[in-house]
Formats: sequence, C-alpha cells, structure tokens
Amino acid sequence: MSPVPARESRWTHLQESSATLEQAADIRLARHHVMTPLGDYRVVRKNLGDAERVIEQLGDERRRGRVYRAKMNIQNHLGQLDEALTWGARALEIAERLGDLTLRRNTTTMLEQTHYMRGEFERVIDPARANLSVVPADRVDARLGGFPPTSVYDRGYLVRSLVELDRLVEATEPAEAAIQIAERTQHPWAIGWVRDDDVPRDGDDVLAGKGRGGTGARIRLTYHREEYDEDPHFAPRSSLRLAAAPASAGPEGQMTWGLHFSPTPGWFDPSELAGTVASYHTLYALHDAMIRPSPGQPMAPSLAESWSTSPDGLVYEFVLRKGVKFHNGDVVSVEDVKFSFERYRGNAHKMLRDRVASIEILDPGRIRFRLKQSWPDFLTFYSSAAGAGWVVPKKYIEKVGDDGFRKAPIGAGPYRFVSFTPGVELVLEAFDGYWRKAPAVKRLVFRSIPDESTRLAALKRGEIDIAYGMSGALAEELRRSRGLTLKPVAGQVVDWVNFNDQWDAKSPWHDRRVRLAATYGIDRDAMNRAERLGFARITWSLVPPTFEFYWQPPGYGYDPVKARQLLADAGYPNGFDTGDYFCDAALTYMGEPVVNYLNAIGIRVKLRPIERAAFQKGWIEKKYRGLAQGGNGSFGNAATRIESLVIGGGTYAYGSYADIDGLFREQANELDRKKREAILYRIQHLIYEKVVVAPIWQNVPLNGVGPRVEEAGIGLVAGYIFSAPFEDVRLKGK
Repeated sequence: MSPVPARESRWTHLQESSATLEQAADIRLARHHVMTPLGDYRVVRKNLGDAERVIEQLGDERRRGRVYRAKMNIQNHLGQLDEALTWGARALEIAERLGDLTLRRNTTTMLEQTHYMRGEFERVIDPARANLSVVPADRVDARLGGFPPTSVYDRGYLVRSLVELDRLVEATEPAEAAIQIAERTQHPWAIGWVRDDDVPRDGDDVLAGKGRGGTGARIRLTYHREEYDEDPHFAPRSSLRLAAAPASAGPEGQMTWGLHFSPTPGWFDPSELAGTVASYHTLYALHDAMIRPSPGQPMAPSLAESWSTSPDGLVYEFVLRKGVKFHNGDVVSVEDVKFSFERYRGNAHKMLRDRVASIEILDPGRIRFRLKQSWPDFLTFYSSAAGAGWVVPKKYIEKVGDDGFRKAPIGAGPYRFVSFTPGVELVLEAFDGYWRKAPAVKRLVFRSIPDESTRLAALKRGEIDIAYGMSGALAEELRRSRGLTLKPVAGQVVDWVNFNDQWDAKSPWHDRRVRLAATYGIDRDAMNRAERLGFARITWSLVPPTFEFYWQPPGYGYDPVKARQLLADAGYPNGFDTGDYFCDAALTYMGEPVVNYLNAIGIRVKLRPIERAAFQKGWIEKKYRGLAQGGNGSFGNAATRIESLVIGGGTYAYGSYADIDGLFREQANELDRKKREAILYRIQHLIYEKVVVAPIWQNVPLNGVGPRVEEAGIGLVAGYIFSAPFEDVRLKGK
C-alpha cells in the first residue's frame, strides 16, 4: 500500500499530542476545513464523528454547533440538500440560543448556498441579509482598514447573493444594492464573487446589473491594485472605480484539444448517452440540461430554474427558465423537455421507463414527472447519471430525423456545431446567445490524436493547447517541459478487471480462488508509480470514494506467492490459458502491465486493444469472453454505479448474483437514508467478498496544458475528468 501522506501524519501527530479535550475537538474541527475541499468525505465524516464524541464528553454546545455546521457543509458538497438544511437548522438553533454571532453568520452563509443549489433563488437573499444584520451598521461606510476582515468577508457574500439573485430573477434592486456596498467598502474580495472568481486581478472588470436576459444598464467595477495586502480577506490599499461599461467584447481566438479518443456522431445526441465519461465531453459543449453538475454544485439548476418534490417522493415539478434559445433561434419549451425524456434510449432507459408513470405539461413554464413509486435516485439519474435531462429541439428533430440530427446537431449549449471529420476533428463555434454567459473563446477544435507521443509533440509545438491522457515517462517529460503544465485531475473514474465468464460453471473464472489469485497478482502500487506518477488512489472498489454511500473495502494487497498457491488449490498448478484481455486502446498503459502481471503468476493472456467507441459497443453488447478491462467515470452515487455494472440486466453486467440483486431491489425504494446506506454497504461488501471484479485503482488522469491557456476547465466540475463547462475556458489575454 502507498505510504501515509505527510499531511495525514501531521494531523495524526496534532490529534495525539493535544493536551486537552478542547484542543482535541478544535483540531478535528480545523481538519474538516482542510479535507472537505479535497473531496475526501469519508475521512471528513470520520473526523467529525471523532470531534462529536469528544464534544459529547465536554458538553460544549458551541462546538457542537460548529460540528452541525460542518455536517451541513459536507451535505452541500454531496448535493444532499435536504439533509444540509436539517443540519443548518440545528446549528442555527444553537447559535440563537447561545447568542453566537459567528456561528450564526457562518451558518446563514451556508444556508444561502444551499438555497441557491436547490434552485430557491428568491430565498437566497434572506440568509445574506441575516448576515448583514450581524455587522454593526456604523461599519458599513467605514474604510477597509477600520474594521475586522470577517465583516468585509460577510459583505462579499452579500454582494454575491444580491447579484446572483439579480441574474436569475432579473430584479433591479439587488444589483443597485450590490454596487452601493462595493463602492462603500471598496473591497475587491467582495466583488470577486460578482465576477465568479475568488481573487480579483489588477484591471479586472466585474459586470453587475440586469439579469443576463435583461436590458437594463450595466455597471463596470474595475479592480486596481496599488499594493496587495497579505491578509487573504481584504486589501486596505486597493480601490474600486466605477464607470459606465462599454459594449462587451465578443469571443476571440481558438483553443485546440488533443484527444486520446475519437468522438462519434452518437455522442452529439443525448438520447444515446451510454454513461461513459467521454460522451459527456460533447454534451457540455453542444447541449444544456435541466439540472447538471457544475462548478461547486453537483446538481445545479440550468434549464430548470427551480424544482420541487412532493412529501411522498412521487412527484417532481420543474420550472423552466424563460427565454433560453437553441442554436437555430427556437425557444426551449416544456414540449422539448418532455420530448427529450421520452426519446432517451441510453443506458438508463429501461430503469426510467419502468419507474416514471407519467409526464405532465402544466403550463408553458412548468412540467411534472410522476413516479410509480418513491425512488430516491430519480434526481441523480435525471441530472447526471443518464442523458434524459439534456434537452434537444423537438421541431428540428422531427424535421430532419435522428440521422439528420447526428449529422448537424443543434442544442442549447454554449457552442454550436460547425463540422465533424470522423477520426480527425470536431469543430465548434461560440454561441453568443447562450443564456448563462457568452463564451470567451470563439472556436473550439477537438483533434483525435490516439498516439500519446504525437499528442505531446503537438503540445510542445503549440499545435494544440490541451493534451488529454498522458502517462508514464511521457507525463514525466511533460512535467519537466518549460512552458507546459501537468494537470492531474482526481475525478470519479475507477478501473478494474472484469471476469466475464465467472457465471459459466465450466470456466476457471467460476472458481472464486482463481479470481482472487488474479487480484493478488497485480502490483497496483508499482503501476501507479510508473504510469500515474503516484497520483492514482488504490481504493479496491468499483465505487469512487467521493460518491454517496461509498464503503471502503479492506483491500487485498500484492502477493504473487499467494496468487500461485490459490491457482494450485483451484486445480491449476501450472496455470491456464484464458485467451484475450480486451481493453480500450487509449488505456493500454494500464492493460499492458496487468497482462504482464497475470502471465507472471501463470494466467496466460494476450492484450487485445480496441478503439474506444468499438470497445464500448462490444462491452455493452456482451461480446467479450474471458477478461476485459473496465472503467467508468459517470456521475451518480454508489447505487447508480453498482446498478449498471453488477446488477442483473445492468448495461455492463454479464451476469449477477441473486443475493446482491435482492438487496439492490430492497434499497432502491428505501427512503430512510440510514437503512439505505446499510444495505448499500452490505452490497459493496458482497462484491468485495465474492471477488466479482479485480479493482485496479481510482484513476487520476494526467493532462498537459500549453502556455496560451488561462483556464483549461479541467477539474472545474467536481469528479469530472475533462474540460467543462466550456463557457468558462479562457485563453490568456482574451
């Protein structure tokens, strides 16, 4: 196993050396603030549990309130917004009872974020105004140097709240209030939120005014840095100057990607989404969804301005954002939303068809989904784990047909289709009418460059700006190259070896000991050091640790001696031939060492790489016998990941186990979160115990970024390994 990181060692030392229970509690609470942004929620939960037990001994209500607020923060990160509101209410109750203004301020700030993520935009402003009331009024007009940074920081949140609300509901009062506060405080960090960036830069423009669909006057706030103060909360010698804003410049320049895979026309059509992470790459550019994963929000309101759920979990009602247009000028309608859902034929088609009873158009701005029975994962599937929530133009598709749509797709996303040459490149151009914001880059070009060394050479020569999928020595060379940046991204991609014949009683793979031997025979740590430069995480699971309901298996380890003994015990002292090891041609850096390790313990197998689209097609159609390398980076939770890979009838499942299938059906309708979690933990334990697969790692793809790029978009959407959202990518100086 990998050595314990130095950061972990320091925390352990601090906790063990704490002299008092108060110190022990405070150290654990401080650790939460460090670990939560890193996405290690399993560690965070354990840490908060430890803190809560210490606080229980102390009987300290103030610290208990901080724990509740921290739990609210985690639920926000995971998108479990009802639970977040529950913990927030508990924290506020303690804050009010104790008169703790700091706890109240911090909790109401987080409530603002929760309401925003739930699409309850009219409620966003209330917590912000509650925050404002905490700060004495006489400080509002003071110069920055005269009052604490926390007061100014609260104003930053208020400014963001007011302007975001203005953008969403097109009110005028919030923007005016935001401008007044920014002018009074002359606080650059406050208006950084207006510009959707934490740190203002010298000469940066920040626009505030009518909503993006509105026509009201706009104001430019320009940040001029004379001398930046080291305190991250405020800069006393900085100033804000207000001026009338000139007409904004349009998108400029071209950004080019070097892909280690080739897009297919099927990826232009959300109805065919197979749940592979690569297919989302095109969706984020061409299309938009009712709800979608976005920066800082796993379920962000997009074409759906807001939504609500009935108390019994049977009815979901969505309010459509007004005035959004497709690339051909047609307005996105609720008829398009209904058509897109009913047209969907992707990996989750059967599940959605079996569980949704009806879709009702209530009026031109509202649509209702009625379920046959309660299903806690409906929003997870509708927002991210399936393509049914990505909206396409009904009239256009009815006119040109499915084939015509794939040849010339039209969507509601930030970029419109220009041209596609299969196996060569896809060209897109900025759609200035995109509702969220106009893209900064005029043209995006996605070039298929399967050979890794060729991608690196193209990046060095400046022929491409971003190179996906680097590994091993070439990734190390990229890291050492002047002007280039190695960009690892810890997403939700997990890789493993499939034992496709384990349900065939005549196959060696039917014997658990043989599957266990293969698992013990792979040296994952050595592979990680050689191919991932140590960035990958050895998790022993099909489910990424960031997913809700993740259970951490104990792991197997690397033991080739034990592997050979297991083969002998199973009746194969001299090993056996098992044919081909099928894998995605873009991932042979992983397949080659796995094949070598298996051959070394006596499992004789040959590597058979297949181009990505063809490999995925063969996997779904259950064409591969023997061994096949699996990988999945789709959005969702532990249940959605297990459903497609392990459960009978799943998109990628070649067989199943009755006990696991039974437990899965049980959890699917369980609304009690604790009970559901226990069932999903048991399912994951059985997958581990039966050795259904041989996990390799949680992959951390390595990408290269060239010198012209200001923002590559890689890692902006938590868990997603490619660039997104494309309206946020930027070139330097543009």
